[in-house]
Formats: sequence, structure tokens, C-alpha cells
Amino acid sequence: MRERARLIVDVVLASLLLLVPAFLLHSDPRFAGSLAGFALGTSAATLMVLLLIYPLAKYSRSFKALVTRLVSMKALLGFHVYAGIAASFLAVLHSGHKYESPIGIALIASMLVVVVTGFVGRYYLPQTATEIREQQA
Repeated sequence: MRERARLIVDVVLASLLLLVPAFLLHSDPRFAGSLAGFALGTSAATLMVLLLIYPLAKYSRSFKALVTRLVSMKALLGFHVYAGIAASFLAVLHSGHKYESPIGIALIASMLVVVVTGFVGRYYLPQTATEIREQQA
């Protein structure tokens, strides 16, 4: 199942990264303010706020005790990973292909950097650590 999950995340992340350059070619200045843009933006913001549950549970003992009664930390990490990718995907769609504001460009770029570094930390650092241990042995 781990390989299948990695494949799903790879495909979604690749489509997300390929989606950004495609938006540079097409622009709709009114999309972000439309009902569909509002729904995408609200969904992305809600998911991004829910992403904070995992770090809070990880670093706060009392909150961790409360949360782990309902869901395991492994399941919470899975939610954190997949909801983060979905939230970034929705946020890029919400942008309406409009990259005229320096703040908007900085927000999209920083969000994508966070997603990519999270992906690397989740899937490639453990693999690298295993390879290093094997080489040392």
C-alpha cells in the first residue's frame, strides 16, 4: 500500500507542478472573485487550517492525548499529507491563473515550496536514510 500511496502522491504533485506553468499561458482576472473561485479558496483555506492539527498533536502532549483517542498519529499524518496536497491544488486553481500581484506570486511560490519540501521529507528522506545505513553496513 505504501508504494501505491507514493504513486498517487507523485501523480498529484506532478500535475500540480505542471499546472502552474499552464496557468501562465491563460488568465482570467475575475475567476478568483467568482462563486467557483470563492468555493475553491474557502475549501483550500479550510484544509490548510485543518493541517495544523498534526503539528499541534505532535508537539503538545495534552492535545495529543485528546486527539489520539479519536485517531492515530499515523492516520493524522496521512491526512496532513493528502490534505496539504489537495489544499495546494485548490489554492492554485483559486488563483484564477492570475499572477499579476507580487504578493500573490510570492504566496503561490512559497506554498509550492512547502508542498515540495513536505513531499521530500515524507517520502525521500526515509529512503535516503535507509540507503545510507545499507552503505555503512
